[in-house]
Amino acid sequence: MIIFGFSSSPREGDALSSPCSHCQQSAQVALRSFNYFHLFFLPVIPLGSKQGVSCTHCQKTLWGRDARAIIEAGAADDSDLPGRPFWHFVGPVAAAALIALVLLSGPSDRSIRAAEAAAAPSVGDVWIVNMEGAIPDIEIELTYGVGRVDEITEDGVYLGFSDWQYDSFLQALTASRKAAAGRDDEYFTTAGVWFSRDEIITFENAHDFIWAFSAEELKEGAKAG
Repeated sequence: MIIFGFSSSPREGDALSSPCSHCQQSAQVALRSFNYFHLFFLPVIPLGSKQGVSCTHCQKTLWGRDARAIIEAGAADDSDLPGRPFWHFVGPVAAAALIALVLLSGPSDRSIRAAEAAAAPSVGDVWIVNMEGAIPDIEIELTYGVGRVDEITEDGVYLGFSDWQYDSFLQALTASRKAAAGRDDEYFTTAGVWFSRDEIITFENAHDFIWAFSAEELKEGAKAG
């Protein structure tokens, strides 16, 4: 059973200079009640708060508008409203730590598939290529190009490159997906550049070859469209 709900924790602040309206004693202190959503009684989401005053002599407690008026009248000298308890942030910190642990615990699905595609390429696989890193002798205007596996040999592959170049990976990825989905045969050139399998693996590890999508994904996308 999941135990959850909303709760609050009041905290006492400094003394107020104004006397209590009920007993007329100068024994009032400022209060602030902090709300939070809890899961198994552990604060997960800090919410809002409300102001109040309490008399330590007669125990009279007020909240809301009346309390704010008293605090404004008596806070000029020595009142300081308390801050949210540190333990209210235990839940968010724990959630952030859990997310970070999951993200850092191992390689992502995309990185695993990229490594598999580099080790065992298939005709139709599309790669976003850092041209400066992978083909240092080529003359380029922008950093990223798009290559498609057109032929596989015993020792390597031929990549047919697009004549288009891009200044960001995202631009290259978006353009290549649109061209492939639209079956733009003129997007990729017929002249291929040969890379050995070891080069592809090396470039993938160095992020000079960034796997975009496979031929199977393209086929499934075309069927869905």
